[in-house]
Amino acid sequence: MTTTHEEPTSPAITWGYRRKSSLQQSYERQTKALSDLGIPEERVFEDAMSGKTMNRPGWQNLLSHVRANDIVWVDGLDRLGRSTLATLQAMEELEQRGVHVRSAKPVEDLQGATGELIRQIMLVMAQWERRQMLERVAEARAARVAAGLPAGRPKTALADKQVRHIQALRAAGYSVRQIVADLGISRASVYRALALLSTPEVEQSVPSILV
Repeated sequence: MTTTHEEPTSPAITWGYRRKSSLQQSYERQTKALSDLGIPEERVFEDAMSGKTMNRPGWQNLLSHVRANDIVWVDGLDRLGRSTLATLQAMEELEQRGVHVRSAKPVEDLQGATGELIRQIMLVMAQWERRQMLERVAEARAARVAAGLPAGRPKTALADKQVRHIQALRAAGYSVRQIVADLGISRASVYRALALLSTPEVEQSVPSILV
């Protein structure tokens, strides 16, 4: 009789994530919530930047540490992303790795029937946000046409590499003032580079769950 030996599974680890939108804000409330859950400081990752982008140092560091069956706690689901779309995207990124997401807020319990209801509400909100975003783009384009301006992308003297760099900095949460200071270019150049973001790029940023 052959005896098979199963590989021992690693015990689940509990992690924490906190985010603030600017350096002026405080982590105090989030830190207390995570501490009350018994999560040691060395297992808490943080970012001091906008939740618009998933390309955040603390978030990426967290993703490199978590394993299947681990649990990631946040003070509130809004810490995962700035919009409902971004929050859903962050949750999906963790859950695809087999990682469980938990919120310290009782009303954001993602388990069981309540969790399913919350996800459905978030999905509806994300779809509404997407429609609003696309409508604003269409309205801006129509306004340009009505004013006798070209509906397409405005021209810029910046090289493509510079334009992509400016857009990446803005997506990472940098203000226009910070970009101007860091790159030594005019405010008008920054706005021209940001104006190159078009509807197709907006469409590509939408998670597949909404398409």
